[in-house]
Amino acid sequence: GIGSAEAAWGLMDRILECTEGCVPSGNKNVRLSVATVLLNTSSYMHASSTRSSSSAAVRILDIVGNIVGCGAYESEAIVRSLVALGTVLLLPGESGMEAKRVTNERSIGSMLERVASMHGDMAKAVSSEISSILS
Repeated sequence: GIGSAEAAWGLMDRILECTEGCVPSGNKNVRLSVATVLLNTSSYMHASSTRSSSSAAVRILDIVGNIVGCGAYESEAIVRSLVALGTVLLLPGESGMEAKRVTNERSIGSMLERVASMHGDMAKAVSSEISSILS
């Protein structure tokens, strides 16, 4: 409910810090959980757009970049991470603009196409949507 969401928002930095620490896990379930946390966090930020922070958006971008760059994540976790990235890119206002700027600056979009090609049609479709958001 709303109380849980408010409590989570107050701990956003800590949640993202813990998530980032779990990125290199060798456990498939932990990796899927990391991607799920990113998806839920980005969805919450989008739904609560008046409170989105550029720093949290950029931190999610960094974490997704680490996920797609490490080569250890399974297709479902990659798709969730890509959807989280796309959701952050669609944040309204300054947060979304900053997310797009950083994504382009770090060439994350070009990395996504390569990674998505190894993870099936859904990953390719999400990557294509991200490319259209960035152009």
